[in-house]
Amino acid sequence: MRPTPETPPAPPTATWLWKPPPDIGAAIGFADACGVRDVAVSVPWNGVTPMIAATVRAFRGAGISVTALGSGTYWPLDPSSALEWAERAMKGADFDGLHLDVEFWTLAQFTADPVRWTRGFVELVGRLRETVDEHLTVDLAAGLAVRFPDSFRCCAAAASTVTLLAYRDRAGDLLEFSAAGRGLLGDTATPYRLGVETQRVSTSVLPHMTFGDDGRAVLDRELTDATSMLGNDSRFRGWAVHHLTSWMDLPGRR
Repeated sequence: MRPTPETPPAPPTATWLWKPPPDIGAAIGFADACGVRDVAVSVPWNGVTPMIAATVRAFRGAGISVTALGSGTYWPLDPSSALEWAERAMKGADFDGLHLDVEFWTLAQFTADPVRWTRGFVELVGRLRETVDEHLTVDLAAGLAVRFPDSFRCCAAAASTVTLLAYRDRAGDLLEFSAAGRGLLGDTATPYRLGVETQRVSTSVLPHMTFGDDGRAVLDRELTDATSMLGNDSRFRGWAVHHLTSWMDLPGRR
């Protein structure tokens, strides 16, 4: 996101990386040009592969922080598995911390028993915080703040950083969508990023949820506008863009 004399830049961004890229140099160059300072690299259940370890070394060698990304949607009902995963991940590469993207709210089981799953997630985050002495980023859906404010607040308080998933594609909409979560985060000392989507439109990723059908210029414009609207929020740490590969594939030149 390049600043112009008239428009101040948005704060540095973070991103998710679900698979090691075929051209690590191009990925690092793109991330650096966009101001990315933190990449969450997915680590499977079995641990770090040689390709993942090489990816971590390359990003860290470029001065970009790398966290181990875990996404086991069943972990809220099996937190011990998450602890086992975290131990293996941190031993497998020189990560700068952990990043939980456990989107249990997408499961049909959550719809059937949302209280049980949400309570389990609170326990999961708490146990990781108590057991693993690492920087812990936790992704939280904006809707959780509306339906389960106490649970949202507990998870945010236990995290080192929160990514508040505000999947909308216009500045006013994404700030309105994230308002309840940002309000609850004000009750904690936890800094946060706002997460935005760049995947292509699909049956699960609707047009108003993603910049995938808008392009890079619109993404840059809307994030810059939203940053200005946030004013002097001292806890705001910039934008997390989901995800690096689809972000790189957005139409339009940077």
